[in-house]
Amino acid sequence: APPLVQESVPAAFFARAAIHPRKVALRRKRLGLWESIIWEQYAEQARLVAHALMALGVEPGERVGLVGENRPEWLFADMGVQSVGAWTTGIYTTSSPEQVHYIIEHAECRLFFVEGEEQLDKALEVRGRLPKLEHIIVLDPEGLRTFHDPQVLMWNEFLNLGRAQRAAHPGALEDRLARIRPDDVALLIYTSGTTGPPKGAMLTHRNILWTAEALAGALGYRSDDEVLSYLPLSHIAERLTSVLVPARYGYTVNFVENLDTVLDNLREVAPTILFAVPRIWEKLYSAVDLHMREVDPFKRLAYRAAAAVGRRAAPYRQKGRRLPLGLGFLYRLGDTLILLPLRRRLGLHRLRWALSGGAPVSPDTLSYFWSIGVTVLQIYGQTEGSGPTTVHREGDVRPETVGVPLPGVEVRLGEDGEILFRGGNVFEGYFKDPAATAATIRDGWLHSGDVGVFD
Repeated sequence: APPLVQESVPAAFFARAAIHPRKVALRRKRLGLWESIIWEQYAEQARLVAHALMALGVEPGERVGLVGENRPEWLFADMGVQSVGAWTTGIYTTSSPEQVHYIIEHAECRLFFVEGEEQLDKALEVRGRLPKLEHIIVLDPEGLRTFHDPQVLMWNEFLNLGRAQRAAHPGALEDRLARIRPDDVALLIYTSGTTGPPKGAMLTHRNILWTAEALAGALGYRSDDEVLSYLPLSHIAERLTSVLVPARYGYTVNFVENLDTVLDNLREVAPTILFAVPRIWEKLYSAVDLHMREVDPFKRLAYRAAAAVGRRAAPYRQKGRRLPLGLGFLYRLGDTLILLPLRRRLGLHRLRWALSGGAPVSPDTLSYFWSIGVTVLQIYGQTEGSGPTTVHREGDVRPETVGVPLPGVEVRLGEDGEILFRGGNVFEGYFKDPAATAATIRDGWLHSGDVGVFD
């Protein structure tokens, strides 16, 4: 198992910010221009959030709710919550007021961060039935300039509380950070309840740091990597990609403007790492398909020929083997003239590797991206395993599988074919639900509820 690098996620985060204070940590697009936030600024915002939370009396082990689209303030809030030893409780932006009520009540949140008007409305609708809820903090007060409510704090007012608290108690945050232990819970993630209400999975600082190390061992991260942040941050996959892994490895996270601009922002950013769900791969595939129908017949023919050569080359590339001489020549020719310009058009030309997860991707879609020169690796896992359990390794890709276990993870099959695994990624259990915890973790093995076979 990889060694524990730091005691906690915030400890890793502040250490990372101190190594490269001037390096770009986050980018967002405003009024058509990309703005950069450096690590020093990111760390400062997280500190202010932490001090403001202490000013409002947040204690270690308390749960704090958080809902919003992907934006820097979401990360500032998340890191600030974890820094005071509290548990960030993310909620999907698509949740109904009833679902919001269930989670805020079950987690007993006194504080709730909401993005803007739409999420605030849901909170206001259900707060009458949430006697424990004391403060609602709005991350983006756009359109709420004239809104006043004793329970609601706007982002800047909230940060000013933090400034005042820090001036009065300059060492308070360091004390809190020093008290966080690896086995303390960092995140409470509610999994969509297909059967009954959602359950809150407790992930510890150790779980997260261990999983980040294991992923790095399997895939490799560089501090000059760039990712695109667009999937829900309340889900463990995007949380790892946008918040937890970069806190340790220091790459740059780029936020899409909104869900309709994902493909445009992908082209502008040209990330080096991309995590996507099958729906995104299918959207990209159909975008190429539509474009190719409109080009002249000669270009279409050249594209088809290059993709056909790419398809023949894919099995060699998947196994990390050298291409035979003739095929290698044709592949390089087709790649230079046709496939590379195509990848550039899509924003995929800088990719070192891409991950597909969240649901099974069709073998056709997968083989298509390999044929145009994109290395797509499949990843499999679940919240209870801190995200990933297995992943393809470069040079050992079998498209019809979900790869091999992460370093330090053991996987075996139960008698009925159920996938069981154990490792440092196995969660602490379900919040306030010892029965469900005991049914899921038995003798250290997590029972996934999924069925699988080994090839």
